[in-house]
Amino acid sequence: MGLIFREGTPVKNKVILISFFAYLGLTFYGMYANFLVDESIYEKLLLLSFLISAIIIGFALYLLFSPKYASYYPPRPEGKQRVFMAFCFFLFIPFFSVCAIAKGAPAGMHHLFAQKAQIKVTVKRNTTSKMCGHGVKVKEYSLFLNEEVCNLKTNDWYELKENDDLLLIGKKSVLGFSYVQYES
Repeated sequence: MGLIFREGTPVKNKVILISFFAYLGLTFYGMYANFLVDESIYEKLLLLSFLISAIIIGFALYLLFSPKYASYYPPRPEGKQRVFMAFCFFLFIPFFSVCAIAKGAPAGMHHLFAQKAQIKVTVKRNTTSKMCGHGVKVKEYSLFLNEEVCNLKTNDWYELKENDDLLLIGKKSVLGFSYVQYES
């Protein structure tokens, strides 16, 4: 972080670092926000995030395999390490892009013009994970990383069955719905 504010740091490096930290912040906000993005907007943002992922992966692979940049990044990974790093690029960069662009950006902008609302969703099935805690997949939202209502109380989670209705209370905007509480 000190590189951004150090005297003599080129503007290009400052822009790259600030963009990276904004991308990282949106990624984690998208992962942990209790927000369901509108399906039609989410589809378009998924395509945009995969396009941006392809650009980032292409640039990263160019830096990884180009002999021109070998002296800039010592020690340079060799052989199997390069292949493993390339595999990790293809695995993690699209995931982080979806979290940042398709989920985090709308969740951040949503709070600027959202209004109080309630929506009723139908339970598809119960889920549990470290990231979500006790949650349920809902039928109204069905796309990747946009289908789960998280952090339900354990007793309520056990009582919910398939096709039960769940009332979400929160804020609604054109971009989607953020919930702060629920009623089963």
